[in-house]
Amino acid sequence: TDLDTDIGTSDESLAIFLGDQSLSTFTGEGRLTGTIETRDFEMPNQKRAVLRNVRPIFGGSGTINGMFAGRLLPNGEVVYTMPSSTSINSIGLIPTRVGGRYLRGKFTLNDEVLQFQGFDATIAEQGAR
Repeated sequence: TDLDTDIGTSDESLAIFLGDQSLSTFTGEGRLTGTIETRDFEMPNQKRAVLRNVRPIFGGSGTINGMFAGRLLPNGEVVYTMPSSTSINSIGLIPTRVGGRYLRGKFTLNDEVLQFQGFDATIAEQGAR
């Protein structure tokens, strides 16, 4: 669903229910910025891995920053990398170096990103060269 397109007459509006069961509507002018957080992903056989690069796949002329986290245990603390060092470089990659068994990402999109379709990650088994 594209939240930036007209959804009909002025009598219609787009709404969502929040976690506390309250109803909220989307109002205002212009495009919105956003944050997309992935669920955990891991190497086959639950081996330790290192995430080296991430290439976001998106449409539009906007910018995307990424923060990444890795942990060894499923209930371990999720600590993301600093966002100031995780911008897209000249070849379209977000360089990073995060290790663990369970990896995840958080992407911040500006209002010029029209679609976010996913990402391609360079992941290697940790300890293997």
